Amino acid sequence: MITSKQENSSKCVIVAGFSLVLLLLFVLAMIGLHSVSRNNDKLNIIVDNQKKIQYIFTMREAAINRSLLLYKMVRMNDPFEIDEEYMGLIAQAARFMSARESLLLALNEGKEQAVWDATKPLVTRGGKSQAKVIQLIMSDRIPEAENLLITETIPVQDQVRKGLGEMLEAYRTTVNEELKQAREDNQTAYVLISLLGLIAVLLGITITIYVSRHNSRTESAIVLQKELAEQASKAKTRFLANMSHEIRTPLTAIIGFSETLASANQNEEEKDAAAQTIIRNSKHLLQIINDVLDISKIEAGQLEVEHIKTSPFEVLFEIESILGMQAREKGLDFSIEYKFPLPKQIVTDPLRLKQILINLCGNAIKFTQHGGINIVVGYAPEDKKISFAVKDTGIGLNEDDIEKLFKPFSQADTSTTRNYGGTGLGLDISKKLAQKLGGEVNCYSKLDEGSTFVVDISTGMSEAVEFVHELDEVNNMNSDNALVDTQGQYSGHILLAEDSPDNQQLVSIYVRNAGAEITIVEDGEKAVEAGLNGDYDLILMDMQMPIMDGAEAIKMLREIGYTKPIVSFTANAMKEDRMKCFEAGADDYLVKPIDIEHFHEVLSRYLSAAGESKSDKFTKLDLENDPVFMKLAEDFLIELPSTLGNIQSAFEQQDWDTVSDISHKLKGTAGSFGFHEITDTSEEINNCIRATDTQPVIELLNRLSEQVNNALSKPRDILSQ
Repeated sequence: MITSKQENSSKCVIVAGFSLVLLLLFVLAMIGLHSVSRNNDKLNIIVDNQKKIQYIFTMREAAINRSLLLYKMVRMNDPFEIDEEYMGLIAQAARFMSARESLLLALNEGKEQAVWDATKPLVTRGGKSQAKVIQLIMSDRIPEAENLLITETIPVQDQVRKGLGEMLEAYRTTVNEELKQAREDNQTAYVLISLLGLIAVLLGITITIYVSRHNSRTESAIVLQKELAEQASKAKTRFLANMSHEIRTPLTAIIGFSETLASANQNEEEKDAAAQTIIRNSKHLLQIINDVLDISKIEAGQLEVEHIKTSPFEVLFEIESILGMQAREKGLDFSIEYKFPLPKQIVTDPLRLKQILINLCGNAIKFTQHGGINIVVGYAPEDKKISFAVKDTGIGLNEDDIEKLFKPFSQADTSTTRNYGGTGLGLDISKKLAQKLGGEVNCYSKLDEGSTFVVDISTGMSEAVEFVHELDEVNNMNSDNALVDTQGQYSGHILLAEDSPDNQQLVSIYVRNAGAEITIVEDGEKAVEAGLNGDYDLILMDMQMPIMDGAEAIKMLREIGYTKPIVSFTANAMKEDRMKCFEAGADDYLVKPIDIEHFHEVLSRYLSAAGESKSDKFTKLDLENDPVFMKLAEDFLIELPSTLGNIQSAFEQQDWDTVSDISHKLKGTAGSFGFHEITDTSEEINNCIRATDTQPVIELLNRLSEQVNNALSKPRDILSQ
């Protein structure tokens, strides 16, 4: 029997241990909250300063433009030309005043206000001097105007620009200091969270084992507990060895490179490389913890799944695009086989279904050295379930190993862990997710011959199901060559605001084929001017342009009272991006690369029909026979190596604005010419830069380089991609 003294001792140890775990978790939470709070504060400061920089830049640019326009006016003899330049002066004055009002609202008391107060008299003086020059010009007293301009107006404007320049430099210095401090804070937080998290996990495991060893009070229970403890000890040894390897590998890099950051012998490039290594390994460590949390959520019944209409063919198309290249890079075949008929849509959680298939296909690629991976899709009408069989020609398993597969923290044997790595959590998570989706995961395997993992899930369809009966229907769903129904040609005049010459010409082709007229401007400021002065039935507004972006241009037009349709036209397809467009005042939303069917839907919504169409269908064959389009495609391929070199050079120089700009334009253009893999990679690069996560960009640029080489080396029908 366990004595009262032993019980009390055990309770004390357990209480002390859990108290320590709770304390560690509390410390982790405080560190995380503190880090988030500091980052939010710094981000707010950076955002505010960036806005002020933009306002000051606009003021300085407007001041320069006004001086140039005044100088041109005193040199002109034609009164009409003088009037035209005078209108430009008014426009620049409006820009200056708008930016000045925004700046004054954003200025903080103290040093910022003092700098502005020192500049303000010069601004007032310069404005009065400019007004005098204008009066003299309008009174045809040109010599006096020129003398006043040279002796007073321009010197005062130079002082204004100098004062604004000092304000710009001050804000830029502040932004750089805040960014540097944020990086240092993040590095410290990552190290502390990783270390304390590891201690908490190991301490929790130790307490669990301790509790299991002191759970019984009878002699027979002690004997049984001893046997269980021996088994637990073996499992613990395997688990700890596995987790020790998985956790220590990134943790070693985190600790080692953190120590190197303190060295005075490192240059900035080496410190930056060390910081990036710490971040990368911290994320890997976080993924291990996330797997553990997924298991915990499933076991606690807290993991919820969606039930929405989903195309299984779209899911498989994404799986092929994600893992097909990975398999082929390893020298393996990757194919999908359909057993028709198959339901066109099912009701399930597409995210969780993709998670299961990615895990099964990823394992198949990992454990296969020769041959390939084949996904066989079938439907069982009696059970209303769809199945996905992932077959590989890999190392295979014996029956004893199969029994261990779906247990958390387990793999076939220790050599599997040594040779292939991993925590042994993926299959357990996949099995439980499949059960959540109304199905199951099973394994069929022979040693040295390969394995087949079959996941079947409920289709969730209670009403009549529409079926797909042949491969051509699948290809049509995933092909950009599908015919697009149109309601006929359209009449109307479209204003396109777009800074990319390739996209300008491409949209022109689409609009011309639809029968409408088009006018093109290359920035938001010109779009506002053209929209107010011209008679357009529809404006297509790119969101990312120089001088004035699309959202600002739309907002300005709406504030002035422009009521005609405006459709945003952008390569950013996230929900928050769409909301920004609608909040600015857009009526609709078009995504790059252009989907012709959606494009024609938009035209039909906002333009009038112009009688019968010249053809009942709009196909991409029309573009294939269009010499302008084919010339654009040829020019795009010719410029592709230069574009790749520019984005690589910008990345090496850490010119993130240029990397973002080039990737954004490439994302919107490549898909329009059929290079969808380049579009996808460019989008990933752009998203990483926007999220200030530059480490994955190295691998993405390597992938982009391979895709560019493939595009240039393989003869292809551009429109068939």
